[in-house]
Amino acid sequence: MTSSTTRDNKKILEQNQHVRDYLLNLKQWKNSLSNNSSNISQSHTTSTPPQPTTTVSGETKKNRENVIDAPTIDNTAESLKLKEKGNQMFAQQKYKEAIEYYSMSIQLDSTNSVLYANRAFAYIKLKNYTQAEVDCNRCLNLDPRNLKAYHRRGIARKELKKYDEAISDFKYCITNEPSNKDSQLELTKCIELKSLEPPKQPKPQPSIVPIENTVSKPSPTTPTTKIQPVITPSTNTPSTNTAITPASIPTTIKTTSLEEKLSKMATIKAPVPKQPPRNSFEFERVYLSFQGDESLFYQYFKMIDPKHIPRIIDEALTPQLLTSIISILASHYLVNSEFELIYPILNNLLKISRMSINLSAMSKEDKQNLKLLIDALSGKIAQDLVNELINKYQL
Repeated sequence: MTSSTTRDNKKILEQNQHVRDYLLNLKQWKNSLSNNSSNISQSHTTSTPPQPTTTVSGETKKNRENVIDAPTIDNTAESLKLKEKGNQMFAQQKYKEAIEYYSMSIQLDSTNSVLYANRAFAYIKLKNYTQAEVDCNRCLNLDPRNLKAYHRRGIARKELKKYDEAISDFKYCITNEPSNKDSQLELTKCIELKSLEPPKQPKPQPSIVPIENTVSKPSPTTPTTKIQPVITPSTNTPSTNTAITPASIPTTIKTTSLEEKLSKMATIKAPVPKQPPRNSFEFERVYLSFQGDESLFYQYFKMIDPKHIPRIIDEALTPQLLTSIISILASHYLVNSEFELIYPILNNLLKISRMSINLSAMSKEDKQNLKLLIDALSGKIAQDLVNELINKYQL
């Protein structure tokens, strides 16, 4: 009895020890899982900044993980895909759709000169020659040796009756590619069209010949005008008291009147639109219509929200436009102490993709005006922002 009881107790003790060992192993396994989870959380925390959120649900955590693991979009690759779709639409003669795809492609990569040349060709097919010429100019700003852009610009200029400029474009193509039969054919057409154009009348030069000489010494080839007597309405008889003098001849008066009209037409500028521009094309068209009038350009440019500058001005930016913007900032914004607008404008200009190319072409005067503008911001904004502008504008 005693030995049997001893064996049973020993067996119970062994079973208890087995259970305790199992529980201990289970606890250690749980702790290891907890440590691994903590390490994963810390790695995510150090690699990405915390995202503000008002919820702590499982769905929010899952969304965070998706954001962390999301692949980076390659703008250049996506731009090329859109370009290929544009080419497909062009091949199907769907020129409007092709222009849309080329425009979206340019939004992703505005440094690809081929995109502007392709879109210009689509505009030519739609007979929008003005916009085609603009796109060819943009292409050549990026790639001055693109022969297709010269050829297409020549076609656009020929249709716009800019024959001299078109001939120059076609000659450039033939000089650099003598086997280019298309350019040779277009050059021949352009020369023929120019020959059919009536000769331009020279502008009158009244200041060269005195008016007195013109009146007192008429040209011998000019027939003498007979002056009829004035009939008075009361008697219906010729007036014998009418004094006829050379000043009554209206020839010189008409000439002066025509000159005045031409002078007024030359100084007429487009009015400032009531709405801000919606895209680069609209902005560039209105900007060019001001003919260098800084006051009109200032009124128009001020309508643009500075945060929209990269989108609206990107495709239109040239060294000349950059000079105009810097000029109105110095002559109008700075004079009016509009410091709250000067900084965001300068800062958002730097976000334009082709800004570095235009900065390299800045004149000494532009750099001096820029330095003046940025120095004026000292004390108005944080000094580190001022220093950042100086560095980015390479001053």
